[in-house]
Amino acid sequence: MNQLAKDVLRKAWLDGTPQIKGRLFDGQGGMCAWGVLGAALGYTTGITFYASLGMIRRTYSLSSARYVPCPFCAKTCDEGSLLVHLNNEHDLDFGKIAELMPITEESAA
Repeated sequence: MNQLAKDVLRKAWLDGTPQIKGRLFDGQGGMCAWGVLGAALGYTTGITFYASLGMIRRTYSLSSARYVPCPFCAKTCDEGSLLVHLNNEHDLDFGKIAELMPITEESAA
């Protein structure tokens, strides 16, 4: 995850964006961490999000090939999956997710 992604998540937290689990968007303004990142680029439906997933990953340097450990449990997963894991399994808010996600070089994605 690059600094831009961390900043987007922190802004969502500071703005009080409702956080949800298990899906990208709830149709009432709620989003998961991935949804926040996609919405910041203009992808506000599941269809447009998934059609643009590669570009979203590149924009935020979220590699599907770079594996990282969860800071709370024994799970190790790719960076995108860790984002989901921290949101859904550990119920962390956007600010805490931004704090805990490892920062990576822009060119590493």
